[in-house]
Amino acid sequence: MAGEEDREVKRKKILVVDDHEDIRTVMSMVLESRGFLIKTAPNGEKALELCRHEDFDFILTDYEMGKERMNGVEFARRVVEELGKSARIFLITAATVQPAPYIERYFQKPAAVSSIIKAMEK
Repeated sequence: MAGEEDREVKRKKILVVDDHEDIRTVMSMVLESRGFLIKTAPNGEKALELCRHEDFDFILTDYEMGKERMNGVEFARRVVEELGKSARIFLITAATVQPAPYIERYFQKPAAVSSIIKAMEK
């Protein structure tokens, strides 16, 4: 029925990018319990591949994802410049990072998921 479709709320899609499986798992569980649709990737390369085929409302990425891998800022740049995506990108880091134009919000590790969710709701 048309009325039912009008009441249906679009669930927000989030891509969680982190080289630590336990962090991806915990973030996914918490965010899914709050009604978000979640995809995960262990590094920027795999995440770029997902972004080539899907659009996300939010991307939550770690900064450092292995010495031989692109970092979260480079990943964000490529998502915007190469793929033309407009997801809101949040970066989680233990390091001091210079502001980058593609990152909407920075969260210092250990980041509280509740703070991230509040930022997503704005």
